Amino acid sequence: LYLKTASDYLVEAGGYLDECGGESLRVVFGAPLPREDHAVLACRAALELTARIETLNKECDARWHQRLDFRVGINSGPMIAAAYGGSRLGSFSVAGTTVEFARRLCAACANYGCRILVGPETFAEANEFVEGRPIELLRRADGRRIELYEVLAPTGGLSPERSRSRDHFWKGVIYFREKQWDRALDEFAKARVTGLPDPGLDAFVLRTERA
Repeated sequence: LYLKTASDYLVEAGGYLDECGGESLRVVFGAPLPREDHAVLACRAALELTARIETLNKECDARWHQRLDFRVGINSGPMIAAAYGGSRLGSFSVAGTTVEFARRLCAACANYGCRILVGPETFAEANEFVEGRPIELLRRADGRRIELYEVLAPTGGLSPERSRSRDHFWKGVIYFREKQWDRALDEFAKARVTGLPDPGLDAFVLRTERA
């Protein structure tokens, strides 16, 4: 039910359905037809998909007393886009480290309690059109740092309370990286919205307390 709903919508949103199997589905924006706004399209599609699945979950609750749980990873960058296979079976697909990192982002969502996690290139291209917050700063083997972001809503889509929460969260992350633990905990406390679960915030509070 999830794969059908998600794949149908993402194709309607302009994506190319590259893979849809028992483990996951992969949709490419910007190939085979190039589009400069591919990162924006992908983020908007992910947010709309989240809303659609939440609506679908009401039906799942009523029929099976279970809910669909899913994660989205989005990454942008150079990749190999080509026709693969032979004369009997072939397909157009993508490959490369950019593609693999998107898969890793999807899996990493569970570690940070995120629904949508994007790489730095995606966020740089789409940040004027989405509301987000930093989640992790990774250091690569070559020493380069990679910032991961959680996408929360379209631009202007956060309530004043959630917008305030996001700003305090961002300050808390900065203090956390500066190892100012007390200031970080103070900002994270201000970021708490009563009655709203926030696994990402819970994870940072736990890491700060341990530090």
